[in-house]
Amino acid sequence: EEGLYGAFGYTKLTEAPDFSSLTTIGKSGLKFAFKYDYHMKGQPLMSNVTTIGNYGMDGCFSNNENLTKGADLSSCTQIGSYALKQCYSHCYRLEEVTAPNIDSWSYFFDSWLYSAGEYVTDTKTFNAPTGLQIPTNTSSGIPSGWTRVDY
Repeated sequence: EEGLYGAFGYTKLTEAPDFSSLTTIGKSGLKFAFKYDYHMKGQPLMSNVTTIGNYGMDGCFSNNENLTKGADLSSCTQIGSYALKQCYSHCYRLEEVTAPNIDSWSYFFDSWLYSAGEYVTDTKTFNAPTGLQIPTNTSSGIPSGWTRVDY
């Protein structure tokens, strides 16, 4: 059940991963998988993921200082406990992130955007499903300085 736990951390990957064929990320499936991949650029491709299990992407892309876009998770409709915990924390150049298409916001996103986008001086975009109530001015919701765009 551990999947790619920490598998690519501290590597010199330059391109974000292509997981466009995945529909499910299981329990701890990508936990810390790409942590500290400082050279990674682009956007992780995950547009077909519909389900993320407990801790599925916990810390997955954290400390990727050059990652500019988060995965498009708009197809994801089922999410487990702490599924995105610290997923993009310390991604200082992150400009855009897309939240899963869920109807309640809770502890799934514990510190998922902690210090994210701190080096970005232009607009930082937070894409969210229309009508979703999300806390603002917090790294577990929409951080200060981010603009919400409904999809």
